[in-house]
Amino acid sequence: MQAELIYMENFMSWEKLKIDDFTPGLTLVDGKNGNGKSGIWDGPGWCIFGETIRGVKNDEVVNRRFKKDCFVRFVFSNRGDHFDVCRYRLHSGRDDGGKRFSNRLVVVYTPRGGKPQLVEKGTVADTQKWLLDTLGIDFQLYSCTVVYAQEDTFNFVNETDKNQKEILGKVRKVDFSSALVKARAALKANNDKLDEIQHDLDILSSHCGDERINNVIEKRDTFEEDRKERVNNLKKEIRVKLAEIKSAKVSDVEKLNIEKTKLFENGRKIGSLIVELEKERAVIVSDASGIKLRLDTFDDLEGVSECSSCLQEIPHEHIDKVKADCISRLTELEKKAGEKTKQIKKWKMEENDVEKAYNAIERKISEASSQKARIAGMKSTIMVIKERMDEAANDINPFIKMIEDEREKQKKIVKKMRELKIKKRKFMYITPYLSFWERGFSDKGLKSFLFDSLCGDLTNKTNDYINILTNGEMTISFDTQSKLKTGETREKFECIINIDGEKVPYRAYSGGEKTRISLAVDLALADLMNDFYGSEFNFLVMDEQDVFVDDAGRQAYMQLLKSKANDRRVFVVSHDAKFKSEFDDVIRVTRDGTGTSKIA
Repeated sequence: MQAELIYMENFMSWEKLKIDDFTPGLTLVDGKNGNGKSGIWDGPGWCIFGETIRGVKNDEVVNRRFKKDCFVRFVFSNRGDHFDVCRYRLHSGRDDGGKRFSNRLVVVYTPRGGKPQLVEKGTVADTQKWLLDTLGIDFQLYSCTVVYAQEDTFNFVNETDKNQKEILGKVRKVDFSSALVKARAALKANNDKLDEIQHDLDILSSHCGDERINNVIEKRDTFEEDRKERVNNLKKEIRVKLAEIKSAKVSDVEKLNIEKTKLFENGRKIGSLIVELEKERAVIVSDASGIKLRLDTFDDLEGVSECSSCLQEIPHEHIDKVKADCISRLTELEKKAGEKTKQIKKWKMEENDVEKAYNAIERKISEASSQKARIAGMKSTIMVIKERMDEAANDINPFIKMIEDEREKQKKIVKKMRELKIKKRKFMYITPYLSFWERGFSDKGLKSFLFDSLCGDLTNKTNDYINILTNGEMTISFDTQSKLKTGETREKFECIINIDGEKVPYRAYSGGEKTRISLAVDLALADLMNDFYGSEFNFLVMDEQDVFVDDAGRQAYMQLLKSKANDRRVFVVSHDAKFKSEFDDVIRVTRDGTGTSKIA
């Protein structure tokens, strides 16, 4: 990465800062503590990665005095591609299209031999990802190969085995973690697919077999048996109805009506005769009543000698004769009246018999009508039963088609199971390969192999630097296996520090010695990365890396810095006055009364 320009506005304690000279040489960055020297190197890191060495982030990077319009621009080239990166925070300015910068990350990217193109994805995070993917470097690599800062909490030697291996993977541009995640995801997806296929096979298997067809065949046969039984039962009902019709006796209504008419005429005649007889009897009774009145009159004349009206003498001999004739006539009339009464009584009895016979015939006619209606109803019922019987006889057995459907379904199930088994074999075929790559990208796989191959180069390069920094008093070696007290070995990346043939733990060293060890290892890592990437940064920052270094170590440190300054710009932040005469130029950082950092 060849830097061309670092420009900042309202970033951290700086109002404005511009660095555009990256020619090889040694530059001392001088100034009191708190003047903002380290903030210079937070600028390009924040611009590219959105992070700072000291962990300041988000709105905290904005200058406290101005509280807005924070802006860092970093222009550089990387393996022939050119990048002009601008990051904004709480910025009130607007671009050519009138859109506010606000909190944005904008990249003007010019590929080798290509034309400039503006890159700004949907979100800052998307643009950030594109930039890091294109550069192939992250903030962790940047901080351990370009900027060596006192505030940096990262220390390769003191990191966990997992983090050390992750850094080495990044140095060799091999993302084992991502590769392992992808391998595991692929293996899981493969196993999930196998489980899914097996689940489908189990379901299909539970629906497969002749038993299901046989069950439908049994239902078909049961349906036929039920239909036959229904038809037979309906036939029985018809036979019962026909027997009832046959056994039913219906009188001849026409004959009954003729007889009824005769009886009616006979009854009418008898009635007329009774009326005549009653009339005749009434005349006789009337005549008898007249005679009785006359006799009563004769009885009143008993003992009377003359008429009270005419005063003539009453002839009693004549009256007795007339009275005798009247009694004789009355007797005759009463006899006739008695005969007439007997005749009337006789004919009334005859009339009553005729009426009974007439009513009996009417009942027979009514019963005959009811019987006819009943027979007609039974015949109608027989027709309905015949229709039901025809329907039952012609009723389509639904299970016949269901048998065909089930057979077709079974064919499809067998075909689908065959396809799934073929598919399953394909996934089972690649399972060992996916398992191989899962193991391959794990700590015991390619990672250990790669680290074994790196150990030699890392050891040699680290010892080149530690030899300069300690005048040969110390050697460092790296190993990918650690021996346990039990005598067993386990996979672990380990830094081994030797003084006079004795192994001394890193934590046992003083601050200055730890600084030299860490610096030697980090510089070695930077060399390995440059060797692999085919390019290196044209600037290097040593931020107070001379702390706790003695005079002999100071000279060794300067020797190392000068060797690095042969092909890059080396910025050194230091308060050691003895250093100043050793540098090509000096940048003095001051801070005014407003707390704003400036270059004097």
